[in-house]
Amino acid sequence: MNPLISIIIPVYNAEKFLGRIITAVLNQTYQNFELILINDGSTDDSHSICSRYAASDKRIRYYSQENHGAGYTRARGIEVASGEFIAFADTDDYMTPDMYGVMLNAILKEDADVCACQWHLELTNGQHVIDHKIYGDTFYGVKTGVEFAEYLYKYREIEKGGYGYANGVVVSPWNKLYKKSILQGFQTTGYLGEDEEMNDYALSQLQGG
Repeated sequence: MNPLISIIIPVYNAEKFLGRIITAVLNQTYQNFELILINDGSTDDSHSICSRYAASDKRIRYYSQENHGAGYTRARGIEVASGEFIAFADTDDYMTPDMYGVMLNAILKEDADVCACQWHLELTNGQHVIDHKIYGDTFYGVKTGVEFAEYLYKYREIEKGGYGYANGVVVSPWNKLYKKSILQGFQTTGYLGEDEEMNDYALSQLQGG
């Protein structure tokens, strides 16, 4: 089985990091993907960078729009995505080459709707590594939708360093792989809280809790 993954990246004034994240996606060991770049009204050189990459690789689909915010842009990406599975990245992210392959194997093995992976936060003054044991061993493995939601929002109780992030199950979408079926129909016009709004929607689509 070799399903298509749609990787959606909202782009806004991202010329500083844009090449890095696009290259990280293109260098994935799992190669059956489409990369959807949506320029959300950037005023810097992001349009030119996206256009150059799209012209050089047929797996890249490039769209441009007036500024609507990341939530609206992700929802548009879901609408145009062709993949059976959907992932998201922000322009200041990058990932290991095997990230999507490992997550896809896990989601297929368990016939899961969502897979979440670990991550670390890099600051301008050095690297802040997330403590993989904050939740303890009970976190890892297959969870029901209700159990996953409990972990999803638990990070607020144990924030470290004042950054608003603690461990792998944060509400941000960039460390997750979703079945497209649980994201279809999601819409938002908000500029704030769009991560939680999208995950709330996705979890509400799960069958059996």
